[in-house]
Amino acid sequence: MEVRHCSISGKAFTITDQDIQFYEKMGVPLPTLCPEERARRRLTYRNERKLYWAECNITKQRGLSMFPEDKGYTLYEPKYWYSDAWDARDYCQAYDFNVPFFEQFASLEKRVPHIMREVVADTLENCDYCNNCGYMKDCYLITCADYNEKCLYGNNVFHCFDSVDVQDTRNCELCYECIDCTQCHTCVYTLHSDNCNTCYFCTDCIGCRDCFGCSNLRNKKYCFNNEQLTKEVYEQKLKVLLATHTLPQLAQFFTTFKQNLSYKCTRQIQCENCTGDMLSYSRDLSHCYNCHRADNLTYCADLFAGDGENYNCMDINIGGMGIQNCYEGVCIGLNTADTAFCAQLYDGSSNVWYSQFCLRGTEHAFGCYGLNKAQYCILNKQYSKEEYYTLRDQIIAHMKRTGEWGEFFPPGMSPFAYNETIAQEYYPLTREEALARGYTWREEDKKDYQPQTYVIPEAIADVPESITKEILACEVTGKNYRIQPAELQFYKKMGLPIPRKHPDQRHKERMALRNPRRLYDRECGQCGAPISTTYAPDRPEQILCETCYQALVF
Repeated sequence: MEVRHCSISGKAFTITDQDIQFYEKMGVPLPTLCPEERARRRLTYRNERKLYWAECNITKQRGLSMFPEDKGYTLYEPKYWYSDAWDARDYCQAYDFNVPFFEQFASLEKRVPHIMREVVADTLENCDYCNNCGYMKDCYLITCADYNEKCLYGNNVFHCFDSVDVQDTRNCELCYECIDCTQCHTCVYTLHSDNCNTCYFCTDCIGCRDCFGCSNLRNKKYCFNNEQLTKEVYEQKLKVLLATHTLPQLAQFFTTFKQNLSYKCTRQIQCENCTGDMLSYSRDLSHCYNCHRADNLTYCADLFAGDGENYNCMDINIGGMGIQNCYEGVCIGLNTADTAFCAQLYDGSSNVWYSQFCLRGTEHAFGCYGLNKAQYCILNKQYSKEEYYTLRDQIIAHMKRTGEWGEFFPPGMSPFAYNETIAQEYYPLTREEALARGYTWREEDKKDYQPQTYVIPEAIADVPESITKEILACEVTGKNYRIQPAELQFYKKMGLPIPRKHPDQRHKERMALRNPRRLYDRECGQCGAPISTTYAPDRPEQILCETCYQALVF
């Protein structure tokens, strides 16, 4: 075991003997940054929600892009970028041992065409406003999502139908403002719940239906604030409540209500020897968050279950589905193996290092961008197998001399500003703090904001179809937004009022309801046993160990 101090934050962090074995196996030096700063640096290469209007340089088709046109990139619309009509190897360059590696990669990255939106283009139907997604139909402004239909304004959404404003949901239908829910139907403002139906303002419930304001229930019906009622009494009480309170008022009551509840120290399902939160069907995970069907991971987050198990990885954010032996990457997925220091790597790629946006089985690549079905390339230049490994070893020796070897791409090289990326969502910084760390910052142009001139009716039954043509203004930020026709249909079907906040503000408030990705040492609120939890010590909730929590809910 070794204790080091982060070269950015100055915080002490521990490198375990098991960590050291992993680094030795991967052939990389020990990290110079603490886990949090390493995650922050990786996530600045992931822009999910900040989209700009731009034009494809080939088809002249205008659409949304992750990259604003003023960045100067050559932009291709997704279908053309995925096609065989062009080859990223045509932009190759020879390696120059008189220039640092990262400087050479930056030159390559600026010349190779960029995909406007990170989507699997041929699998989408009527999803022109979505990003980081595939296999969807009739969806609008959802990100990091697959296999959905008629969903709007969601993030980390999979196999869902006709849902709006959801975060981390799986196999859900007719859900609104739900977070971390699986197999739920007709639920509103429901958190951390599974297999629930027609539940409102509930948290940590499993197998419940027709419940309001409940927590920590299992297989219950007709409960109101955890009190068991008859069907008739429950329905009458709910009817009166909904008639006399607005949805924002009920949401505020729910926020206060949640603070007086008891919670399990971490949310884990069938896990063995795991530390972290939101984990399932896994073993030997250390400091991991929102990971599923995994074995032997450290400092990983948002790795999803698929056809294969995620195995033996460290410092990976977003992806999964059969990744193995991967280190320091963001958006690594679909059976990728033996990679390090990569961003956006897909479709069975292997032995790829220091590369970005490579796909379709790219193998044995170093310092490449945008490759498709390629092998033995360095800076996108084609080599024989023997030439590749000889030059690769020479480049690694060169990077060791320049101090680049073992470091992820520098913050200043990201094509995105810090506040455009999900780094700002999980590890927020002020503009001054971001710039001091070497990140860039993009100020939002507010000069186009228009005042709202339309008065939104309180009751959804009084809202006309013409509202979809009105320009609304967020009551918090002033940012303009519109109500989409499919969105209006959803609100009318669910009996929900028109939201008074911009989708970005609603997303921000949902993210604030989730615990930080940081573990704290506490004591169980009942038995006093030591626990590790994502609930900070100054939080008002009572936090329980596994044993005490199980006694509470069963």
